Parts: sequence; structure tokens; C-alpha cells
Amino acid sequence: MNILAASVARLFFYLIQPYFLITKTMKKFFSLLFLLPVCLLAQEAPALKDTSYWKSGSSFNLNISQAGYSNWASGGINSIAWTMLNNSFLDYKKDKVSWSNSLELAYGMTRLGKFSDPKNKFRKTDDKISFISKFSYGLKNTKFSALLDFRSQIANGFNYPFPTDSAKTFTSRFLAPAYIVLGTGIEYAPNANFYVFYSPVAVKGTIVDYQPFADAGQFGVRAAYFDSVANKLVEGKNSRFEFGSYLNAKYKKDLTSNITFTTALTLFEAYFREELKDGKYVNVFNGNVDVFWDATLLMKVNKYITASIATTMIYDDDVKLLRRKDEDKPAGERILGPAIQFREVISVGFAANIRSKNAK
Repeated sequence: MNILAASVARLFFYLIQPYFLITKTMKKFFSLLFLLPVCLLAQEAPALKDTSYWKSGSSFNLNISQAGYSNWASGGINSIAWTMLNNSFLDYKKDKVSWSNSLELAYGMTRLGKFSDPKNKFRKTDDKISFISKFSYGLKNTKFSALLDFRSQIANGFNYPFPTDSAKTFTSRFLAPAYIVLGTGIEYAPNANFYVFYSPVAVKGTIVDYQPFADAGQFGVRAAYFDSVANKLVEGKNSRFEFGSYLNAKYKKDLTSNITFTTALTLFEAYFREELKDGKYVNVFNGNVDVFWDATLLMKVNKYITASIATTMIYDDDVKLLRRKDEDKPAGERILGPAIQFREVISVGFAANIRSKNAK
């Protein structure tokens, strides 16, 4: 519990840190922006006893796969894998006011080889925290909106390069990295299946709450400064904040009565980026766009059994990845730099859904 409390406290510190870095005028603007939902909902307070304006729900999925071989002529390796998924939402809508909140959690592990061999340990295969909160006020299709977007992972992550586990590299942990976007803009939602939100005034925070990562300048934060004999003179920064434009779009469609397709796209372009020139950091024009794209095809076999195909594509110019120059040569030259990150998961498992009475 102490570790959890400390993590929550650090997250709160990073959330409020941008407020102290912006100008006095911008402080008034952002204060008004994010106090607006409270003020408008406060006006609705007498009616909140009527819960018909609220909708909530949560879905849980557990996917398990296992394979075992004994004297199998064609060859093979024993394996066991599991993945847990949770998608929850809490929405409020009355007249011109709407407030939507969604939380996505995913965690999965796999183990290859003989289960009796202690060297064959479970490896993480899926890890995701995604929380989006959006407050909107306006007409039926076009609304003024304020949005909070938070993304991170739950547990430590490792890269397992060829050929041995002993060479694994520590790559991530909770809040290292984490991404927070705060923005205000216009939302267009012509129907219940599609919406797009665009903010020309958004701030993106990158959190690296692990000092070795920060000292190395990973995920775009300022690296530590060392003297000629490798003594650390200045620690690396644990956070980085950028102002830019942000777009978030989502489309959901029931292809048949038991097949649903969902895709979500998030884009962020910082207006300027920091570069180190002549020993000083200066702001230069930024032409890079951060991309986060999800797509999921969900198929319901029955009330408790589901199958899904999920893909995720990420591109962030600030994330430098060590990879093989030629994927066909495991022992070949390695390069460090940005790259398109892609993941796909095909799974079949058990599902359970909990929803409020007025939620479809």
C-alpha cells in the first residue's frame, strides 16, 4: 500500500507541474477551462439524484492458451499464456452537458519451455493503462470540449534480444514512461458511432519516474550532464512538457449482431521541440507528429465466450529503440532511433459484462 500511495502522490505532482510552468495569463485560462465542468455540474446538483442521466458499465475478459508436447515428431515447445482485459466507462449526459470517462486496462504473460525448469519464467506480453476523460458543452453535433488523456503501463517491461534471457534489457515501468495530455477544443459527433475532437491549444506531459531512464534522456526528457570523468553534475529531468495541437477520433460500428469493429486514432504535434546547441537547449520548429492508433474486431460467440483481433500502432520520434538493422541477421549491426511500433493480439476467452440499467 505504501508503494501504491507513493506512486499516486508522484502522479499527482506530475499532473499539477505544468500549471506552475506556464505564464500568468495561461494559468487563468487553464484554471477557467478545467473549473468549467465543476461549475456547470454544480448547477445541475439538485437533479443529480435522478441517476437516469448517468450510464456506467464494465467488461472483463480472460484469455488463456496452453500447449503441451511429449515425443512429438514434428517438434514443438510447451507454452502457457494468459491475458486479462478490462474496459470501463462512466458517462453523464443532460441537455447540452455531457461528461464521458473511459478506462482500459490490459495485462498478459506467457511462458515457454518445460514448466519444471526454473529458467523458463513468465514474460510480459501485454500491459496497458489508458484513461480518457472528456467534458463537453454545446449543441447536438458540435460542442466545446476539454479533455484529459493519460497513458502508461502497470509493471516492469523488458526487451529479450536474441539469443539468451540473460541479455534482457529493462525498458519500462509504472510512470516510466507515462503520457498526459490536457487540451481544450471542438468536438464533432454526427452520430453515436463516431466523434472527433481537435484542440489547437494542448499540453502534453511526458513522465519518466525512473532516474536511470531520465539520466539517459530516454523518451525525450533532458539527459543528465556528466563531466569528463563520468561524474554526474546535473540529474536528468523526470518530466517534459510540450505545447501543440491534439486530435482524438473514435469510430465504432456493429458489423453484425455479434461482430463489432472499433478504432481510435490519437495525434499530437508539438509546435516546437528542444534541441541542444552549443551546450544550451533552444526551441526549434517541430515537424513530427506522434501517432497512436488502435483497432479491435470483437466477435461474441455467446454471452460468456468472445474472440477478438486487436492491433496497436505507435510512432513517437522521442522514443529511441535499439533494434537490429537487418531483422534476418540476429547477430548483426544494431541501430538506435525512432521506429514504428506495432502489436497484434488474437485471442479467445471468457467475458463478463456489468452495466447500469439505462446503459445499452
